[in-house]
Amino acid sequence: MRPIKTMVLCVAVLLAAAPCVLAAERWFLGEPWEQGIVRGVSSQRSAVKRGTSPAVLVGRAERNARRDKSVVKLYLLARAYGLRADFYRQRAARARKPEDKTRYQRHAREDHASSLATYREVLQQAPRCYFAYHDMGVMEMQREKPTKRVAFDYLSQAYRNNRNYTPTQRQLINLYLSGKQFAVAVPLLQRLVQLEPDDFEARRRLAVVLAETKQYDAAYRELEVLLTKSPGNPGYLLLRSQIDHQTGRYDRSLSTYQRLSRINPNVPTAFFGMLQTIGKMQAKGQNVDLNDSLYALKGLKRLERDSKRRAELQTEIDRVEHRLATPEGAAEGEPTTEQLLHALRGPEPNMRVAALKVLTLRKEKPTRAVLQAIAGHLSAKKEPSPGVRGGAIAALGRLSGSALIPLLRLALDDREEGVRAITADTLVGIASRDSAVAGPVIAILGTLVDDKSVEVSAHARHGILLLSSATLTGLAEDSDDDAHRKAFGVWWRGPEGESAQIDALDQYHRVGDKSADQVLVPYLSSPSFFVFRAAFQALGKARETAAGAAWQRWYGDIPQFPADRVVKENWAELKQAVSTWVSRRPGA
Repeated sequence: MRPIKTMVLCVAVLLAAAPCVLAAERWFLGEPWEQGIVRGVSSQRSAVKRGTSPAVLVGRAERNARRDKSVVKLYLLARAYGLRADFYRQRAARARKPEDKTRYQRHAREDHASSLATYREVLQQAPRCYFAYHDMGVMEMQREKPTKRVAFDYLSQAYRNNRNYTPTQRQLINLYLSGKQFAVAVPLLQRLVQLEPDDFEARRRLAVVLAETKQYDAAYRELEVLLTKSPGNPGYLLLRSQIDHQTGRYDRSLSTYQRLSRINPNVPTAFFGMLQTIGKMQAKGQNVDLNDSLYALKGLKRLERDSKRRAELQTEIDRVEHRLATPEGAAEGEPTTEQLLHALRGPEPNMRVAALKVLTLRKEKPTRAVLQAIAGHLSAKKEPSPGVRGGAIAALGRLSGSALIPLLRLALDDREEGVRAITADTLVGIASRDSAVAGPVIAILGTLVDDKSVEVSAHARHGILLLSSATLTGLAEDSDDDAHRKAFGVWWRGPEGESAQIDALDQYHRVGDKSADQVLVPYLSSPSFFVFRAAFQALGKARETAAGAAWQRWYGDIPQFPADRVVKENWAELKQAVSTWVSRRPGA
């Protein structure tokens, strides 16, 4: 829903004419010029892939148009002028000398005017040529100072001429959404989804717009279709949790936010959403598990960089932990260590859990006897309650240090997945406080990645990411970059599959990898368009941390595409342009 912005467009993916004859036939109205235009555009695109310059394309098109001023020949000439105009715009954007910039800008304006004039000749012969109206609308939006009204008029006429031409629908939708005209965009999106049922991005946008117009049930139905195809997609899950929140289905909203926090642990949105939902539940008088609040607060603290805000979050964490550690109806005053150890030996599991939490929160250093008493509850043979075993593991992790890692490793064989997950989190906590054991702990967690429990696997992958990220404050000074890259490999081999890959790529810039291209470039060869797009976008963010002038220049030359052109139907052209750029890597 972002406003339209003027962007430099790679010559390989300029105007949205039909990609190929077979794909385009569903648009055809039966006009005599349609197949000729589609074949001609396909030929031009093939020429661009072979490295033919826009100037050569214009020369050929001019010669053909002089011999035959038919609709097809004139259309291809107009399009060739447009390709060359964009070529000059790119040159102007990269020009270092003011005189060069001015010259390229003048050439671009001249070709732009020639293209429009030739498109008008096309329309004189074929007033229903929706290709021409569409291209004129796109060209207007690519101008340095576009007039949305003019672009809208061209695109509207293209749509009136052919309501099945989906590229025009996409452009009109972009215009409506940039102006926040959501209600007007709904029928266009619905028709686009009807024509392109496998266009998941269009369906997602439809769900967003339906939610914006408070048509929550309809939005939910579209999301269910999307989640059937991609159950772990973070964007789909986030939108569903927001709709559940807006419609008062707080239990379901909270559950989805929790799932999101596992899939996408390095973004605070899920944790904020959890706290907001918990607040709504409390305001409605619904029962709330304080452990959910504690989990969300700890997640936010982990991501918070401001020291003052971290201190505030820690205060809130301590308050919640104290409430969790105080059994209902407990007498005022702090219990003694002897009383707590007595409760730890008692018959009630809830009292044993409460005693462990109070022991954990005490300010004085625990004695050897206290640590031994807690350790006595690690084994399932001695402690039948999984909740108490998990509490004992967490308590030892907080009260002691790396010396207890061998003991905690035994808990990884516990039959209860919840206990194994807590053990993984506890090991991460120890390694976060003592970086000397981060490597061994990452290795231990690596053995849990293929755990039969999806939850344990997610905790292990989450921990690997946290530890590798925490040790990489700057790769120039840190030699652990290989461990970090291996951690990302572990992360996106997990149960979430492609969506986890996309999410990890989206977050990669956070670690400041000065050699990010080594990790990201191979994912440009992914068989998934969405992974390719995520890798390309991640490379666009990597310039901030690139080391050296040569790398800065290379990243500065990354192909620029309007957001609405980075779509699956243009994948071949996108890959060609990106491949050419990658081949120019320093040292390649």
